[in-house]
Amino acid sequence: MHKDYIRCARHYAFKAKTFESIIADFTMGNSCLKIVVIYRPPPSSINKFTKSMFFKEFEEFLGSVVTTGMNLMVSGDFNFHCDQSNDADVVKLVKLWDTMGLQQHVSEPTHVSGHTLDLIASRPTDNIVTDVSVSTFLSDHAAVLCSVDLCKPPLPKTEIVYRKTRSIDHQALTRDIEMSALYLAPALTLEESVAQYNRILSDLLDKYAPLKVLYTRLRPKAPWYSEDIITAKKLCRKAERRWRRTKLMVDRIAFQQLRQEWNQAIVHAKSVYYKALISETSNNPKQLFKTVENLLHQKGKAKLPTSPRADELPDIFQDYFSTKIQTIQASLGGIQDEIEACHLTSHLDTFELVTEKEVLDTINKSPTKSASMDPIPTWLLKMHLNELVPVITRIINMSLVNGIFPESMKSDRDEAKRSIERCIGDLRSWMNANFLKLNDDKTELLVITSPHYQNQVRNSSILVGSDVVESSAKARNLGIVLDSTLNMEEHVSVVCKSAYYHLRNINAIRKSLDIGTAETLIHAFVTSRLDCGNAVLAGLPNRLLSRLQSVQNNAARVVLQMKKSDHITPALQRLHWLPVKHRINYKILLLTWKSLHGRAPGYLCDLIVPYIPGRCHRSQHADRLVEPRFNSNSYGGRSFSRLAPRLWNSLPLDLRKCAKLESFKRQLKTHLFQSAFEVFTI
Repeated sequence: MHKDYIRCARHYAFKAKTFESIIADFTMGNSCLKIVVIYRPPPSSINKFTKSMFFKEFEEFLGSVVTTGMNLMVSGDFNFHCDQSNDADVVKLVKLWDTMGLQQHVSEPTHVSGHTLDLIASRPTDNIVTDVSVSTFLSDHAAVLCSVDLCKPPLPKTEIVYRKTRSIDHQALTRDIEMSALYLAPALTLEESVAQYNRILSDLLDKYAPLKVLYTRLRPKAPWYSEDIITAKKLCRKAERRWRRTKLMVDRIAFQQLRQEWNQAIVHAKSVYYKALISETSNNPKQLFKTVENLLHQKGKAKLPTSPRADELPDIFQDYFSTKIQTIQASLGGIQDEIEACHLTSHLDTFELVTEKEVLDTINKSPTKSASMDPIPTWLLKMHLNELVPVITRIINMSLVNGIFPESMKSDRDEAKRSIERCIGDLRSWMNANFLKLNDDKTELLVITSPHYQNQVRNSSILVGSDVVESSAKARNLGIVLDSTLNMEEHVSVVCKSAYYHLRNINAIRKSLDIGTAETLIHAFVTSRLDCGNAVLAGLPNRLLSRLQSVQNNAARVVLQMKKSDHITPALQRLHWLPVKHRINYKILLLTWKSLHGRAPGYLCDLIVPYIPGRCHRSQHADRLVEPRFNSNSYGGRSFSRLAPRLWNSLPLDLRKCAKLESFKRQLKTHLFQSAFEVFTI
């Protein structure tokens, strides 16, 4: 239910099994709002819905919705206890909101049980949802109210100071200059002459062309606006006035036809202008980004320090950087080469002793893996566990009673820590000798381990200068977000969030672009992010790769202006885009070829070992690689030394024997394209 001056258009709902949806577009003047209402029934034995099914469908649904150029608001009953921030499903939903560039606004209980089930989300950049509150309970759910700002902001005003210099009476100005002190009483010194010259001419300029102030509104520039559009607009307005005066159907049809021609002229002018502008900067990413920002009117203002007057700003900058340089120089002289050990003052009174049964159960449940510090292999220990359990239990309890951990068992970890600290100390000494500064407070520590041992290294820390650096959950390096278990989930979320943001911006001007220009923008803003460092994504589970594939699917829909319900495979084939998984394989195989031909870094070439059979048979000339064994699918199977030989050996023989790089790249893409879409050439 809405007011009559608001236009509403309802769309067909997304076909999902685990939730119901309603999509409607509301238009008021120049403001547009897309409202999405969701209802997720709780899983039961009757519907047989699972939460994983919902997240898979809902992510695909949001991916097709967030690319709209309109303001967006998503609301509904999600049946998740969002007040419990530590719940695994709530954490997953929050990450999904963040990946799609949305922010959830409801923080109060919306159900009689005291949980937050009903949500409202929107883009932070839209800034349209305000005053979110929970009202009275109409049933077991409360009404969630909010204000939506759809009014078009007024155009900003600016003050223009000018002079009417073209209306100056030049003859009168000439007479006044000749009758001034410049001729009648000239100054005697240089400084006085300059001051006299400036003062008299300024007074004369104020006399004949005084300063005037004009207040005007800043309107967005439209460089594509041409004379043809102006002519089409005049004819359209003339036909409209005629139709409103005569009320004849023939005049109405003529007006509608001219209005359509006017709109087509605008679309054509925009398309030609945008194509020429983007083509000029397609080879310069920096200029291309600036061009798109200007087209979207997103160019932000420079953030400068606050100052009483504009002429004081240069002095503020000079003082700031001079002080910073002096501080760095002072710190470089006081850096010590030796790092003092960090002393801990925490104390524990007692530990609870363990029993032989607890030790026996723990060892039996542990994996049969051995380390260099073990006196005997683990499998041999388990065979003689009954005899050794009393001894192991006594050692553990002695350690707990005395509060001492055996030095021989902790030496490896402490030695690794001291080795890192010594390395950082040597690096600081070298930087200090070369007048460089190591920022201790900006150093990050990332300890990479398997999820099973994550709790053991969670509170790891090292001493960097005088700062104790605690281990972080994630760190960014060369644009890749690495986490402590290398599951790359955080990196995938960052890529998806950035890609959907740019997809929405490109979709806002898509109607004014042809397919070639739109594809250029997609490659510059979206595909480049999917391909950046994608070799580290090899071997990831399908649930993560499917999120990246969803980004590529929506990018194809934007380029070809497809509906959400259209099948995506023909679109990828038409654009000749490799799916995300095959793009990753393409990158790895390209690095493998370069490693075999000496064009890759040495550390990669060392990981590739050609296969040489023990005796002569047909495979000795097949250019195959040795596939090393690995123990873990999560890490060993994803390594370059394992994955590269496996992918290389699966290639056709003629492709493995290709000697030229350009020919190999062309044939490799053709091979992967055929295998991805099952296209065969005759």
